[in-house]
Amino acid sequence: MKMTAKNTLAAIAALGAFAAAPAHALVIDNFSEGGTTGQSANAVAGQSDNLSVNTANPVATFNEGGLSSSNTIGGERDTTITHLAGGSISTVEINNAAFPSQIAVGNPPLADSTVVVTWPGMTAADITEGGVNNGFLVEVSFIDLNVQVKFDVTSLLYGTRSLTQNFSGASTEFFEFSTFSAGSDSVFTSVDSIVMTLDGPLAWDAVLDLVETNTDVPVPGSLALLGLGLLGMGGLRRLKQHV
Repeated sequence: MKMTAKNTLAAIAALGAFAAAPAHALVIDNFSEGGTTGQSANAVAGQSDNLSVNTANPVATFNEGGLSSSNTIGGERDTTITHLAGGSISTVEINNAAFPSQIAVGNPPLADSTVVVTWPGMTAADITEGGVNNGFLVEVSFIDLNVQVKFDVTSLLYGTRSLTQNFSGASTEFFEFSTFSAGSDSVFTSVDSIVMTLDGPLAWDAVLDLVETNTDVPVPGSLALLGLGLLGMGGLRRLKQHV
């Protein structure tokens, strides 16, 4: 097919639109709301957004409801911290004065804990947003000592798929759905609960800002722009041959 001026301009415009298309994020939790509708007897008195555990009180839980669905998917968040080792106090804090719009886990020297965050308020939710999003994006303000982060995505109809990644340092991490454990892709379009588990060695700490589903863009903007240039040059060369 001959490349006419009209066809060339249309192709360039289409590629440009693709390059400029924004990611379509679905917020799982931006941790901008705290406060509980019920909590463990082991929770620190008067601190609904701060849980502490030690050998004497090894487990504490937030059960939070009534949250805005634009901040927390399904409007519910359950958070449990379990003391594993050491006599010192381990803590998890959500959206308090020290860590606004964040979830923070602290383990002093020789202490260890596991934190499990569950979002149970969904019914057959499509977290791919119609196939646009292909993974979880996690914004990490601070994390150390090669901390392990695991996601379990459960559909009552299609089962559970899981993925664990280890990382340290401030970063933006991506958990691609296609790399989760074997199972039906329909899990991600019919979700009833999401669980995020944080674990690490003695004295590990972490601060997270955001969990959302998003797109790991297959063609980076720079490559798309390069494609625009090559397409434009090719089209102009063909046009000159027909002048």
